[in-house]
Amino acid sequence: MPRSVFFRVAPYAAAIVLATAGLGAVRAQTRDAYASWREAIDVLQAAGYSQVEEIETRWYGGFEVDTVDAGGHETELQLAGQPLAIRSKRSGHEHADADELVETAQLRAAIDWLEHGGYRDLESLSGERGGIEVEVRDAGRTRVELEIASGPGGIALLQQQRGSLLDF
Repeated sequence: MPRSVFFRVAPYAAAIVLATAGLGAVRAQTRDAYASWREAIDVLQAAGYSQVEEIETRWYGGFEVDTVDAGGHETELQLAGQPLAIRSKRSGHEHADADELVETAQLRAAIDWLEHGGYRDLESLSGERGGIEVEVRDAGRTRVELEIASGPGGIALLQQQRGSLLDF
């Protein structure tokens, strides 16, 4: 009789152990994901890029960045590898719209705000009418688009729009 009880309870106990371990892995993965976003900002700053139009994750684990060069011309960068580095650069001749540019320091503040707010699976940050548009998932794993502003008082949420899980 005790043996049959063991075989009935063991799968449930194993599931609880695995679920608990999985939560720790998700937390670590979320921290690692934000660390890679911070690393991308560091790479941009080290290369002399201080303003970004958009930065988004790529399927291979790197980033695609729309930024501006010293002359104000639109430039597309691919960041990839370990350590993260600029792997390709393509410059255009068009001037970037100043309303769509965000300082890298503001992006770093937005990343910190998102992490502390429980957001995860950050997909993109982009300049939008003087603010920052964010595509991310909330703590409940629902896809959300946020419009935030970065100012002297910190980050402020201006607008939030929820999407479905199938949108991401």
